[in-house]
Amino acid sequence: MLSRMSNPENRRFQMDQERQVMHRLGMGLPDVVGMDDNDDLHYAAHTIRRYFGDELCMAPMPEFMGDTPRFLRTQGSRAPYRTEPWQLARRLGEIAVSDSQITCIVSSKLHLLQELLHLSSVDIRFLTLAYAVGGQYQRTDSLASSIATALAHIAVHDDGQKNRAIAVLLGVPVEDVATMLTPPSRLHALRFVESIHTTGKPSLRELFVLTAGFVDILESTYPSHNALLQAILAPEHAPHLVNDEAVPIGYLYDEFPKEVAEAFECAVLERPLRAHHIYALVRWYTGASPALPSRYSQLVGRIGVQAVRDAIKRAAFDGCRANVPLDSPALMRALHASAGLLEANTSP
Repeated sequence: MLSRMSNPENRRFQMDQERQVMHRLGMGLPDVVGMDDNDDLHYAAHTIRRYFGDELCMAPMPEFMGDTPRFLRTQGSRAPYRTEPWQLARRLGEIAVSDSQITCIVSSKLHLLQELLHLSSVDIRFLTLAYAVGGQYQRTDSLASSIATALAHIAVHDDGQKNRAIAVLLGVPVEDVATMLTPPSRLHALRFVESIHTTGKPSLRELFVLTAGFVDILESTYPSHNALLQAILAPEHAPHLVNDEAVPIGYLYDEFPKEVAEAFECAVLERPLRAHHIYALVRWYTGASPALPSRYSQLVGRIGVQAVRDAIKRAAFDGCRANVPLDSPALMRALHASAGLLEANTSP
């Protein structure tokens, strides 16, 4: 049995983490944005200025001029109100921001997961930031000054900029971020972090999205370590796979890449997956595929969408417990075991 409770200390933990990240973002804004002068920088700077307010000892910012939505402006025009990044960084340098000392259900759970699953300190920092970003539904004040809003203003242009930005936000070396993000991704395979599909350039906000199931795990209490591990391995409820009445099939093609949406459509209509569907699902849930689509031909008709997802999670979980990287052979073994072609491991 598990219980979930509203905990004010979780809220304090979110607020404390948000403050630390907003401070790091403001201090390294040009490195995060990747340019010294563009709209992303200035809109994010406006959000940071609103967040810290009078603490910055800067002239009050004209709210309307700073908040003019981009779609209301003439194409190619500059933001009407500018914030110099060096000035913002200098003022932020005068503000004392210390590491969090708050102990709560979420912080304790993250520490426990690091021990049980041999997660790196960078993994934990990433999950902590994602929890702070995604926890904005609990805020009672304006979302205009949240970390989620600041990150939503900043587009991701390439992997180099993405790695530098995450390194600044987490306060870690770029090399460590590159290692963490190298596919196959354990955090995605474990279903801790959500995969996001965008038609254009994603924003930094979209990189820090936790799955609803993982948020439940973080905010719940468990009677034992084994119960926690069982919760991680529990099959994920996916309402969009139930039927076309609950969620129209057309919605799938708006939310997922084409071949992933086709795989979900097969699940809804109870059709067997083809090899290229399995290939697409493995890429979706890990960031990479260990083999060409033809290598999955043995699995056709033997495995469904949820079984693919659960097999990938199992492979990542077993690797974490054994403190070994998630690799291609492990993924393929887990998929074949789920399809009944090999003996499956069922213990936590």
